[in-house]
Amino acid sequence: MRKHLVALFALTCTTYSLASLAGDVDLTEAKKLLDQGKAKSAYAKLAPYEFAQAGNVEYDYLLGVAALEAGYPDKATLILERVVAQQPNHAGARLDLARAWLAMGEKDRAKAEFLALKQLNPPEAASVVIAQSLKLIDQQEQAERGPQVSGYIDGGLGYDTNISSVTNSFSQSVQQTYGISGLQPTGNAVQHEDGYASFGGGINYTAPIKPGQQFFAAADLHQRAYFQQDAYNSTVLGGQAGTVWNSGPHTIKVAALVQEFWQEGAATSNPKPTLNHSFVGALLDWKKKITGFDMAGLTLQAGQLRYNDLPYSNNDQYTLSGQWLHGLEGNLHPVLMSSLYFTNEDATTKLNNGSDNSRRIYGLRVGGQISLNPDIDVFALAGYQERDDKYVGARAPGVLGKDQLSDLTFGLNWKVKKDWSVVPRLTLMHNDSNIPLYAFDRADFSVTLRRDFR
Repeated sequence: MRKHLVALFALTCTTYSLASLAGDVDLTEAKKLLDQGKAKSAYAKLAPYEFAQAGNVEYDYLLGVAALEAGYPDKATLILERVVAQQPNHAGARLDLARAWLAMGEKDRAKAEFLALKQLNPPEAASVVIAQSLKLIDQQEQAERGPQVSGYIDGGLGYDTNISSVTNSFSQSVQQTYGISGLQPTGNAVQHEDGYASFGGGINYTAPIKPGQQFFAAADLHQRAYFQQDAYNSTVLGGQAGTVWNSGPHTIKVAALVQEFWQEGAATSNPKPTLNHSFVGALLDWKKKITGFDMAGLTLQAGQLRYNDLPYSNNDQYTLSGQWLHGLEGNLHPVLMSSLYFTNEDATTKLNNGSDNSRRIYGLRVGGQISLNPDIDVFALAGYQERDDKYVGARAPGVLGKDQLSDLTFGLNWKVKKDWSVVPRLTLMHNDSNIPLYAFDRADFSVTLRRDFR
């Protein structure tokens, strides 16, 4: 964990010589791996010697710490209990044993041990661990006792190079697609770029139903106001409510979803159609913590998308996705994430030519994050998706439309002070299409200030 508590919290521990242990196990190297944040490697190096070395306090303590940091708290408790049985005053082992109990969900045992250790006037680093652990236990106990409310507000500035995601060569694309030359873009087909201000906020409510089950509800509001192109100002209001079950490593969530989107747009017809639309649906989500370094999940979402003024864009849809999160070793605490998804959209309204805007979408997203220090996380995300129209002629005569959308996002999350963070972010998008009118490039850069309330 932190150079480890072998040194930080040896209030009354006996000092041992790493070189004095029998056997081929290299405890000096194992300790070095722990100091470098490579707990899985340290555990792999130590574990094969457990039969021969079990009962050796120095070996057992390093093995227990490695097991805990590698995400095996059940193994850690058994090993660290051996240490405490032989050395009841081994304060480092007692602290890590309490942490292991907490990871196992044994809050009462962990809390009693943390409180006892707190009375021993531990050094600052150990005091921080104890305080953080007691705070976490208190939050868990509050959540079990009654309802909890949290929320956030944010605001920022940004710049969007292609507000309505249109091609930068409209006249040429129309000629290639429809064989019409000299046509100039109007309304939403005109490419605009502009700076903007953003505002948002959200609130979350949770309440226990019974042990292992909670009710939750959440709502978010986000607005974007462009400095010059105010026809594209947008407001998004979303909400969800449902229940969550927690059982060991498994978490299951069932929720109802609603979302409203408002944007006037710049259509030139009379009456002028807006881009306003709504989504109503449901979500089933399953997550499993496999180890301290790995988590897997599956999500199924189904719903109805309805436009106020554009009925040919209405559809019934479902999305199936799978997720994987993997933590790597090292002091930067790198985390990798990936997801695969499939979306099917069935249009509810036929076009005049008898086809419709039904489509299938296949996608992949990968990303990663590192922690430069406790206050700064750097992240990057990359996505690729293919959109396949189901019917020839849906978007261009005689053509079965196919698009490939790629995007890259880079950013960081800087915790400037307690509950305050600054998030600069850059997103780049590129869409290829066999219908030239739908190819586009877009970049969006923003800096957001966020305040969390807990």
